[in-house]
Amino acid sequence: MSAEKFATLLTEGIYKIRIAESKNIQTIQDELGYALDKKGGASIEYWRKGHIPSRFSDIENLARQIGKRAQVERSWLEEFLQSAGHPAPEKVCDELFLPTPPIETRPFHSTILAPKDNLADVEKALFVAREEELAQLDSFLQGVLEKQQGRVVFVTGVAGSGKTALVEEFAWRAAQRHPNLVVAGGNCNSDTGGGDPYLPFREILALLTNDLETRWGTTAVVRHHAPRLRRLLPSVVQALVYEGPNLIDTFIPSRVMIERVKKAGQPVAELEALAARQMPPPSREFLREQATNVLRAIARHGPLLLVLDDLHWADSGSISLLFHLAKRLMDTQVLIIGLYRPTDLVPGPAGERHALEGVANELQRDFGSIRIDLRQRADRRFVDAIVDMEPNRLNSQFREALHRHTQGHALFTVEILDHLKQRGYLIQDTKTGEWLEGPTLAWEMLPAQVEGVIQERLGRLPANLQETLKVASVDGERFVAEVVAQVRRVDDVTMVRTLSGSLDKQHRLVEAEASRRLQPSGQRLSHYGFRHNLFQHYLYQSLDTVEQLLYHEQVGTALEQLCADQIEAVVVQLAHHFQKAEFTPKAITYLSRAGQQALQLSAYEEASTHFEKALALLMTLPETPERVQQELTLRIRLGATLIALRGYAAPEVERTYARAHELCQHAYAAESPEVVKVLVGLWVYYFVRGPLTQALALGEQLLSLAQSVQDPLVSVHAHRAMGNTLMVQGEFTSAQEHLEQGIAQYTAQRQGPDEALLYGHDPGITSMSYSALALWYLGYPDQALKRSQVVLALVDKLENPFNQAFAHSFAAVLHYFRREYPVAQAQAEMVLEISDKGGFAQWREFGKLLQGWALIQHRGQGANELQQMRQALSDWQATGATLARPFFMRLLGEAYCIVDQIESGLEIVTEALSIANSSGEHWATAELYRLQGALWLRQNKADSEVEASFEQALMIARRQQAKSLELRAVLNLSLLWLGQGQKKQAQQMLAEIYNQFTEGFDTADLKEAKALLEDMAGLV
Repeated sequence: MSAEKFATLLTEGIYKIRIAESKNIQTIQDELGYALDKKGGASIEYWRKGHIPSRFSDIENLARQIGKRAQVERSWLEEFLQSAGHPAPEKVCDELFLPTPPIETRPFHSTILAPKDNLADVEKALFVAREEELAQLDSFLQGVLEKQQGRVVFVTGVAGSGKTALVEEFAWRAAQRHPNLVVAGGNCNSDTGGGDPYLPFREILALLTNDLETRWGTTAVVRHHAPRLRRLLPSVVQALVYEGPNLIDTFIPSRVMIERVKKAGQPVAELEALAARQMPPPSREFLREQATNVLRAIARHGPLLLVLDDLHWADSGSISLLFHLAKRLMDTQVLIIGLYRPTDLVPGPAGERHALEGVANELQRDFGSIRIDLRQRADRRFVDAIVDMEPNRLNSQFREALHRHTQGHALFTVEILDHLKQRGYLIQDTKTGEWLEGPTLAWEMLPAQVEGVIQERLGRLPANLQETLKVASVDGERFVAEVVAQVRRVDDVTMVRTLSGSLDKQHRLVEAEASRRLQPSGQRLSHYGFRHNLFQHYLYQSLDTVEQLLYHEQVGTALEQLCADQIEAVVVQLAHHFQKAEFTPKAITYLSRAGQQALQLSAYEEASTHFEKALALLMTLPETPERVQQELTLRIRLGATLIALRGYAAPEVERTYARAHELCQHAYAAESPEVVKVLVGLWVYYFVRGPLTQALALGEQLLSLAQSVQDPLVSVHAHRAMGNTLMVQGEFTSAQEHLEQGIAQYTAQRQGPDEALLYGHDPGITSMSYSALALWYLGYPDQALKRSQVVLALVDKLENPFNQAFAHSFAAVLHYFRREYPVAQAQAEMVLEISDKGGFAQWREFGKLLQGWALIQHRGQGANELQQMRQALSDWQATGATLARPFFMRLLGEAYCIVDQIESGLEIVTEALSIANSSGEHWATAELYRLQGALWLRQNKADSEVEASFEQALMIARRQQAKSLELRAVLNLSLLWLGQGQKKQAQQMLAEIYNQFTEGFDTADLKEAKALLEDMAGLV
């Protein structure tokens, strides 16, 4: 036993977790502490100082946590346990490293099934004659299992071709053959479509956390093998806690999940702690990464088969996540099967192809054959198989005629056979039970398309059943019995009996899926689904316009009343129904709430669509104070959404906030919080795009407002706006005064999730980051560094990726100013890592510019790095942003100077000075003139011109009171004068500025100045 060795290995294990999970050390220590029932990370910190835990259980739990989270080797874990004096390290390691025994299948407990009562009631879909396609799917699965090569495949075909039946049959057989395979699936929605973000993946996560009341939760394969899901639950919860905490209350509601986990007898303390957090919504890319990591973690416990049905209706976020999973699950035991109808991949409004089409094509290029297309069969094997499902004496001529009539279409074949029997065209031998061709069969009299058969079949129903189904079709392909009952004005029990009896067991048109109670009201919701979406589609289209309007309103009202306890779960559906009903006030309300939900999921495209639809409807109403207030709220939300979608400098951002500002003039008093939100949104736009004079004017308005309302948060925003704007204008002293005032009133607790939704970043983080640069300019490089370090510690604590990218970007700039090039490069690469994960294009370009410059500085050459910098600058400008262009061009000019491309360097400096003079952005102007002089010197230009450029840099630096810039200009002038024999003048000027510094004497500029002064003192 060695306390020192234990402490070393524990620290090493924590860092291994950090590498695996990209989390900060304090967060990991806190998580380890909570996992051991300790109060945070204090105990972990104590043990890292050389104190071995007194209980073997703590040592074992630590080993398990590090082993699972960092995926360390067995030998390392044994050494860790031995260093702590554990008596049986081999036994602990066996638990982690020996193969998990197969999960046994056993009868599913009847109380879990609802509304089904036993396994006999769990019905498998009709399935015949697809052995070839089954074999293809099986070969994909075998590749995943044997080679640990996860993949995505697609099953395609027209409506009714049997896609879902094929995949359900395959999943059933695969689960029977592989005892530890877990099957889960999710569906997209035809009514809400792209407006319901991540729906299929949310359903999959719900199923993996034991919610069997989803569409896939009612399938035979999931019901029969539900014990596997129950046994997997602890691992799923652990994966969510450690790998996907931001998925809780975004992808999956915490309250209902915690109830299910409690019911399963599992601990919920960590889940409750996560649910209690108040965090700004993560970016779409961050959610995507966490969803991927959760599935990877779950797959370590056994293979996963995930099914995504009706992908032609998927939202953009789901398609993006699917593509990401295809790339990131290649080394796992995960097979994802996507089902879609190519004919329903509708182009976008500008004629662009459907996103799924592009994803499927790219995956096919990368991975080869990944599609199984259920085309209508050219041969009649499929028809024979369906005919032979019952005893018959139907000859070859009948089968050929049936195949010609249906062209092998699965649903059409099944329905036409049923039609022939119902009409007496096929008759049954009363003795043998065999079906025979009747004497009156005339093929030319039969419906030519599947819709015709459906019409005939539904037309035979009694009128009351037809009306029930029509109401159900308005609710959707999957509907709620109690909603239909309320619209039809019958009691719930009667409706359930009608659906489960006549319409399910007798007519085979619908099927029961699940039943659940809402809390706290106890309201039961009984979920049913049409056996095929073509039934629902035909019924809905049979309604005239007036009927559709009426039924949508009634269905929406019923759903609203029944789901009052959990209204947020159905806001997208309610928005759909009230839009279709032309019930404008309610449609606006629920579109707005749907947009808010999408924002919480960082589904900005979907949020923008909801808000814009709500605004379009709002404009049809008479102008009233209430309408103006609603429009203002929607404009503010839309503005934040557009910033995330298009960038700060997008013209539509300005238009949205400008209209909101106009509304503020008569909608609210000048001190309203809405005014603050609008002014901040407009300020951000003009700050990034220009003109800076307009940004400064908005900052002054905010400052005036802050003085009126005496609200610290408004004051923080106001001083941030003033300080940031003045800083980039080169007014460093005034900027620092404003920033210090804002920082003094800032506390991280005041920045809640709603603030982040509206502004995208923390005003305190931005104020301190700009303040660090202002301090450096003013001649306080050590104070600047300390402030930057405070910012980095704070963003680690807040754990918001956007703020982290921002803070590390400014830290990289500060280290660049301090000429600490390796640190600047490391910070730039951190920016790139965070931006790639979070999808922050703006900061990615920032990081690329700084990284490229640092690499050139280090190597003295770099054609690739120069191209990287040029491309990053071009991409930055393409967003419409004018902010920081002179600074970035200065970086590029310095890079040209390093690689001796003097002409290119001078061209970029000349352009940068022109931009700075026209925009008023002068924080890099002095350095641009200094760089111009240095380039001219390399070009052997006349000393007088070089000196004039250095003098211009010095004059600007002094006017800006920027001592750090003044020192640099003086250094260049001193060296020039020294070469001209003007030693005394050079020495006097350099000593004067050097003696003004009170700190930073270990920085490169001051060390260089000191060395030059000493050299000049030694010259005779």
